[in-house]
Formats: sequence, structure tokens, C-alpha cells
Amino acid sequence: MNTVKRLLALTTVMLAAGCTVNVGRSVAPTTVPTTTVAPTTTTVRPTTTVRITAPPLSSEEEYLREAYRTVDMSGWTDGMLLEFGGLICGMFDDGRTLSEVSDAVYTSGVKNGFTRSELSEMAALTAAAVFYICPEYGDLML
Repeated sequence: MNTVKRLLALTTVMLAAGCTVNVGRSVAPTTVPTTTVAPTTTTVRPTTTVRITAPPLSSEEEYLREAYRTVDMSGWTDGMLLEFGGLICGMFDDGRTLSEVSDAVYTSGVKNGFTRSELSEMAALTAAAVFYICPEYGDLML
């Protein structure tokens, strides 16, 4: 799916969401702070187990990870993906049903000439947005 088609789809979904950006919810890309650690020498006995755990990812980072893991996201930026997810959650915040949200995404894709595969990708992004960004609406997906 090329960038122009993606932008057109995003714009159409925005119009279906009420002609506003970030409807009911502001989702911005997050950055992970970096930490510099000075090198040290540590002697570890062979029977010692060392477990290192990374800090948990934010809901937006989880959404992006899922989007890139499951869908061909060439042409999308993190900002575009997060804006799309915010629009989906915003429509639910406005009281729209799953059917109404799905229809808005589908209609947007059809109007912009999306293929069946691309429409499936939009549906997957919609589900990922609900699962990670606005899980309070997860029961609507059942």
C-alpha cells in the first residue's frame, strides 16, 4: 500500500470520526530514555543465574510492535500508526459501535482503492488499537 493511499485512508477515517484529529484521545509517540552505564568488571560464579529484565513497554510501543509484527507497514510512519490508533479509540470514546467503526474503516479503504489484503491490514490495525491503546473497549471486539 503506497503512502498516498495510506494518507487518503487516514484522512477519510478522520472525517468519519467527526473531522477532528485525536478525537477524544491524544496519542503521541513515546521515546524510551537511554541510560549510559560505566563498564565494570564482575566475577560471576558458574552456578549464579543473572536475570536482566527490560522495563515494560508503553501501550503505544506495544501497539507499534504488534503493527510491525503482523502487517506490512511499509509507507507508514510511527506517527501515522499512532494517529490511526487514536482515531479508532476516539470513535469508540464517542460512543460508536464496533459495526460503525468497522464500516468507517472499510468505507475509507474502498473509497481509496484498497485491495482486499490492504483492507485486512486496516482491520488488523483496528483490532491492535483496541487491544493495546484502548483496552477498555476490548469486550466490543468479541
